[in-house]
Amino acid sequence: MSQRPSGGNEMRATVVDVETTGLDAERDRVVEVGVIWTDWDVIYAALETTIRPPALYERPWSDKSPLRPTDVEHSPGFAHIAPFLFNLLAWSDEIVAYNAPFDMRFLSNELLRCNLWMPDRRICDPMRVGGRITLKEACSRNKLFFKEDYPWHRAMGDASATFRLWQRLRLRETALEEDGPVGGFVPG
Repeated sequence: MSQRPSGGNEMRATVVDVETTGLDAERDRVVEVGVIWTDWDVIYAALETTIRPPALYERPWSDKSPLRPTDVEHSPGFAHIAPFLFNLLAWSDEIVAYNAPFDMRFLSNELLRCNLWMPDRRICDPMRVGGRITLKEACSRNKLFFKEDYPWHRAMGDASATFRLWQRLRLRETALEEDGPVGGFVPG
């Protein structure tokens, strides 16, 4: 169990990662989502699923996508998971995502297609601490190590790594607050 930051933090957070068919949030679609709903060290809910794009989606999939159409052909559509996902986001005080602008644009567009909106919550992006480096590099720099076969670039793998990185950075932030001005971790 992780040490909780001082001050009796009872904040609920949703840690989220998405995998997509491409990089254009207006035209490409979410094909996998990994979500962890937590207060700090207790995980209350998790969602990991592949998502089938609509039948009319005919854009070629990016080579950067870890999934191919055959990986998601029997998966639910986004509308099937949207209510549960929306509730996890809405019940949170903070949404945590590595490279948050990317994930938030895609999630917002997918929710809007389901007549839902992205809840107005504080966004925390651990990428802002180390600059534009990969999640794997950020974890390594913060002494978070994973097995050789760790599922990087899969939604739940990246959400889990982001969760651990977020915990580590929050602990560092708390230590700095106790010693003087905060100089590193700046939530979105």
